[in-house]
Amino acid sequence: MNRKLIGIGAAFLLMLGFLACDPPETNGAAEGNDGDGEVTEDGPSGIDNAGITEFPDDPALVEEGEELFSSLGCAGCHQMGRDGAGPALGDVAERRSAAWIARIIIDPAGMRDQDPEAAALSEDFPAPMISTTSDPDQIKAILAYLNAQ
Repeated sequence: MNRKLIGIGAAFLLMLGFLACDPPETNGAAEGNDGDGEVTEDGPSGIDNAGITEFPDDPALVEEGEELFSSLGCAGCHQMGRDGAGPALGDVAERRSAAWIARIIIDPAGMRDQDPEAAALSEDFPAPMISTTSDPDQIKAILAYLNAQ
């Protein structure tokens, strides 16, 4: 019982730490982005999508993506079947394009600033999404995992 309470308390304190922090730097992902890019269903053209335009269909990438989803901390805010600190992602591949998801993974702050749909999500989910990776291979694996849900 005590271990369970300690675990719950630690998770709660971690979440409070995220909420108390200023939005993180984008690690240069949006450098040179003047905000004048066209916004389409794939997101603002001025935000990098690492050249990703499709969801990979590779069982090995799905498994790798599931591991990354956990190890990069995505599961701390996102669940598949229900909203958490972030929106549910179980059907995100049906609602968003691969390029849009890649862009929000790479530069969530830029997306909040330039994409109306990302801005609306930040209104619904006050804990800001943080940039966890800009590695195209990792993003492809995460997209494969999300597409398999």
